[in-house]
Amino acid sequence: MLFAPPRSGASLYKKILELDTRLQSEEVIWDYSKIISVNDYLKLDPKTKFIFITRNPISAISSMIDGWRSQKYITHPELDGWWGEKWSFALIDNWKELVGKPLAAIATTQFESILQLVINEFKIANRKVGRAVLSSLEDLLKDPDGEFGRISTTLDLDWNSELPNPLPTPTNTSLPLGTEKVRKNLSEIISLNEQLKNIQKLESDFRTNNGLKQNVFKLDSQKLKKEVSQPSSGTAFQSSHTKSIVELLLKSNSSLVVSTYKSGHLIFVRPDKEKSVLNTSFRKIYRPMGLAVGGSRLSVGTGDSIINYTNQPGLKAKIDPENNPDKVYALRSITQTGDVAIHEMGYDKNGELWFVNTKFSCLSKQQLNFSFNCEWKPDWITELAAEDRCHLNGLAFVNGEPKFVTALGQTNNAGGWRENKGSGGLLIDIQSNKIINSSLSMPHSPRWHQEKLWVLESGKGSLATVDLTTGATETIIELPGFTRGLTFIGPFALVGLSQVRETIFKELPLTNGSKERYCGVWIVDTRSKTIAGFIKFEGAVQEIFDVQVLPNTKWPMILDNGPETLNSFVLDDDTLKLVRKK
Repeated sequence: MLFAPPRSGASLYKKILELDTRLQSEEVIWDYSKIISVNDYLKLDPKTKFIFITRNPISAISSMIDGWRSQKYITHPELDGWWGEKWSFALIDNWKELVGKPLAAIATTQFESILQLVINEFKIANRKVGRAVLSSLEDLLKDPDGEFGRISTTLDLDWNSELPNPLPTPTNTSLPLGTEKVRKNLSEIISLNEQLKNIQKLESDFRTNNGLKQNVFKLDSQKLKKEVSQPSSGTAFQSSHTKSIVELLLKSNSSLVVSTYKSGHLIFVRPDKEKSVLNTSFRKIYRPMGLAVGGSRLSVGTGDSIINYTNQPGLKAKIDPENNPDKVYALRSITQTGDVAIHEMGYDKNGELWFVNTKFSCLSKQQLNFSFNCEWKPDWITELAAEDRCHLNGLAFVNGEPKFVTALGQTNNAGGWRENKGSGGLLIDIQSNKIINSSLSMPHSPRWHQEKLWVLESGKGSLATVDLTTGATETIIELPGFTRGLTFIGPFALVGLSQVRETIFKELPLTNGSKERYCGVWIVDTRSKTIAGFIKFEGAVQEIFDVQVLPNTKWPMILDNGPETLNSFVLDDDTLKLVRKK
């Protein structure tokens, strides 16, 4: 009986055993959802003998990553709640915790779980001398006759076959297993350095405690390469990113839209599957800030207006047949608001667009005939005036209705919030007019996700959750920048980071230290409270205002009025029925 973690060479051992017709190798154990324990095998046949196989973890994990990508080793085609590549190799107990994680993290955790299982079963099988032997794939490849001779002696097998040169080729791999094949995935798995070191020690101790030599693969043999995504033509903007953000967007079939008002651009962040990099497309817009995404609609709040776009599928082939965009956001309307300092925006359950009217300290809805209206204002604001009295800025929806807002101070005079901006921030339930917390450090971007209220404390550079009963905050993580702009993909939070200016944001916890601050979008795994990846903007882009996910969209494009739109029309269903068919 053979026991081995995935991609550790069990199928090669099986091929070798089959060369001697007197020996029968009934099963290769690698899917631990189907494993029958050593004790159960011994109940069936007390004479069963076991070969346990190990392989250097780095080599095995790299091979597992290739196997996942090939989708040739699918074991569970349908798992409720799993998205991305179909589950390959062993289904481990904590598979749900791996949803959305990079392939390197999935493969590493798989290998670790099954390696521990193999070690435990070996201890049980090895209680009786001559029943079990441990072998390594590296030793077998180095000296096939010597290694199989050792196995035969230990298990008292009457091995009487000569091994061919080269060795038989298993059906699920190719030999020899070259170093370059392993190293091509190092840039992905190197970020798991600490976890891999623990696994390497576990596997190394397993070897040496059972008479085998160490086989060390040095993790520092290659550095993580800096990947530079290609900027749009005619721009001077650059970005670098980790591969994990590419994988997250590809697995979730999504892309990002990011606003940066100081540099005056809207940015589409798109995953390029062929090159495994991000593509960043920049569109110049006058001071873009708040973003709203819903269905086929995209709205952008600017310095003096709201620009409304709608997806027009008929334009895809016209404007970029090479890349075949899956969404083309074409201009539908512009609503003039004047300079009301639009901050965050969102569509309610009826499709109406709400926005934070920061200059007038209220919430407004998009109007056809008017600049704005007042849907809600804080109780302490006595009158509407273009004075930015409390710096109302963030807006969260719950079940399609506006529910929570953030402000930087409970003040009623022009710019009064600036006096205590570092610790006087507010989180408010607008349906009850209850102040949930009044001591936040420059709060922004409240969000309701997975039955929790999340908020960014920008003055600390942190992501936090809020207890609705007590108002207490729990800091999830502190990040290297001014946090503003928040969205989610499953358990992953995507947080906008800005390089703040000390002249404006001095005396904040974030600026009191000497740590370097960045601009970009950082991915946070909210389960482990760790950074899972990032895209970092460099050069002209120094701040981010909002970040939104474009679901079911891998290659979006945006289009203002032009020749492509002259004979392209967007119609409602009833009108469309009346259009003559070609």
